[in-house]
Amino acid sequence: MRALFADIADTPTARSRSILALAIATAAFGAALYTRRTGNVWLGVGIASVCALGSALVLRALPPFRVERRAIPAELALGAVLGLGMALLTHLLVPLALGLLPGAEAQVDALYANLQHPPGPVAALPVLALAVVAEEVVWRGVAIDVLGPNAPRALFGAALLYAIPQVLSGSWLLFVLALVCGVAWGLLRLWRGSLWAPMATHFAWNLVVFVFWPLT
Repeated sequence: MRALFADIADTPTARSRSILALAIATAAFGAALYTRRTGNVWLGVGIASVCALGSALVLRALPPFRVERRAIPAELALGAVLGLGMALLTHLLVPLALGLLPGAEAQVDALYANLQHPPGPVAALPVLALAVVAEEVVWRGVAIDVLGPNAPRALFGAALLYAIPQVLSGSWLLFVLALVCGVAWGLLRLWRGSLWAPMATHFAWNLVVFVFWPLT
């Protein structure tokens, strides 16, 4: 299992840098989600993404994208297909949850109302793409490598860390979604050994669910 994980946390200094980068990213995204109710969600997420990627870069905590260049298109294609499948599954399951869980529909409506903040979800696609890269680098990259080489601990621990900022959004539904998606994308990272496939899956899912085929 050791080969599945990078060596960024193999020394105390490197491990400390990685943990600090993870803490900065978690705080930045938590602040962005906390202020989404009163501020512009795209501005907050954009700033959080820059902070997350910047801290990982400055602290030299960036995980390696371990795959041959010629294999990248296949990884991206696999990820895109899986992302579309996840989006379809989301559309099948979420309506069931909305009918069973009190308050869930109001939380979904609030989420999509936030996404309509200027410039709107279509024009904000660059911000959405930046957020996907930042989240994958931090939580499927840095977090999984820090928590490895124990695969179950890395998988579920990273998913929980990914979901923690959602608590500050005030939406338990977003927390659950982040936890489930974090496990799914983490499994893909462990299966494929790099971030290319989970990054493509995450972006494809976001495109469908948040932009082109909303849940409500």
